[in-house]
Amino acid sequence: MQYAEFGKSGACVSRLGFGCMRFPKCGRKGAMVWDHDESVRLLHHAMSQRVTHSRDFQVDELSPGL
Repeated sequence: MQYAEFGKSGACVSRLGFGCMRFPKCGRKGAMVWDHDESVRLLHHAMSQRVTHSRDFQVDELSPGL
């Protein structure tokens, strides 16, 4: 993973981020809802690859305990 300095903060962030806007959805009871298990699997994979930031994601949308 490549990292870059974040502004003048001294913090380093991964050059690649994890976009969460298109997390997988599945139909349940006639509505499209987040596929919790697959979304958590994808997020854990990104973290294992040392991705340090994400966009368009709110933890409470997926799981209060995440």
